[in-house]
Amino acid sequence: MPGRSRTARLTHTAVPLVLLVLLLAACGGETESEERYRIGVEHMEAGRYVEAASEFGNAMNLDPTNALAFNGRGEAYWAMGNSAAALQHFDAAIRIDPELAVAYSNRANVIRGVGDLENALFGYEEALRLDPGLADAYVGRGQVHVFNGDIPAAIRDFSAAIERDPENFDALDGRGTAYASLGRYEEAVADFDRAIRIDPNAATTRYNRGIALVNVDRHLRALEDFDEAIRLNSEYVAAYVNRGVLYGGLGQYDRALEDFDAAIALDPEDAPAHGNRALVLARMGRDQEVAQAVDRAVELGADRAELERRIEEIMAAQ
Repeated sequence: MPGRSRTARLTHTAVPLVLLVLLLAACGGETESEERYRIGVEHMEAGRYVEAASEFGNAMNLDPTNALAFNGRGEAYWAMGNSAAALQHFDAAIRIDPELAVAYSNRANVIRGVGDLENALFGYEEALRLDPGLADAYVGRGQVHVFNGDIPAAIRDFSAAIERDPENFDALDGRGTAYASLGRYEEAVADFDRAIRIDPNAATTRYNRGIALVNVDRHLRALEDFDEAIRLNSEYVAAYVNRGVLYGGLGQYDRALEDFDAAIALDPEDAPAHGNRALVLARMGRDQEVAQAVDRAVELGADRAELERRIEEIMAAQ
C-alpha cells in the first residue's frame, strides 16, 4: 500500500473538560446556596455554561464559603475558554476548602493546558492524595506522563481511572492512544471501541482507531472510521490523507487523488498529502505531473530519495 507508514499518525486530544463530580443531593434541608449550586450543575451537564456560571455566582453570593460553587464556576469559565477566570475560581475553592480534591484536579487541568506540566503534576498528585478514587485526576496525570514520554506510566494511570470509572471516555481514549504509540494496536482498537460507544461523535477517536486498524491490516474498517471522522469534521486533513492512502491501496486512484487534493486545499503545506499524491499520480501513469508533486513534497520536508525510490518501484511494476 503506497505511503501507509509515511502518513499514518495518531492525533492527541485536547485537555478534556472535567465534569463536576461532587453533587449536592436535592433534599428538603438544602440551603438556597446549595439549591443554586445544584441548578448550576444541571446547566453544566446540559452544556449551558453561561447559565451555569450565573447560578454558581448566585450560590457564591449567598454563601461565600461554598467551595463547590467556586469550583463549579471555575469549570464553567474553563468550558467557555476563559482559563484565567477558571484558575482564579479554583484557587478560591482551594482556599476555602484545602481538602477539595476536585478543585486541585481541575486547577491542574488548566495549568497543564498552558504548558506548566510540573505544577500540573503536583496538582494531580495532591488531588489523588486527598481522594484516591478521583478518576479524572488519574486521567490528567496520565496525560502529563504522555507529554513527558513516559508511556508505561501513562497506561498505568489511564488503567487506574478505568478501574474506578469504566465509562470514562478520556481514560479509554488516552489509553488507546498510548497503546497505539507502543505498537499495541489490538489493545488500542479495543479501547477506542469502548470510547466510541460512549461518544460516537468523537472525530479524533474515530481517526485514531482508523490508524490502529490500518496497522492490523483491517483496511475496510479503517476506511469506515476515516469516512466518519471526515463526516464529523470536514476539515480533518490527516483523515483525508490517510483515507486517500487506503483508496490508493485498493486501486481506487481517482478517489485517492480527490482526497489528497481535498487535504491540500485545506492545508497547502501538508507534505504527506503532496508526497502520496505523487505516488498515486505515478500509479495512474500521469508522469508529467509526478515531478511537480514530488518537488512540492520535498520543498515541504519530504525525503526526495525515498519518494523517487518508491516511484521507481511503481514504474517497474507497471
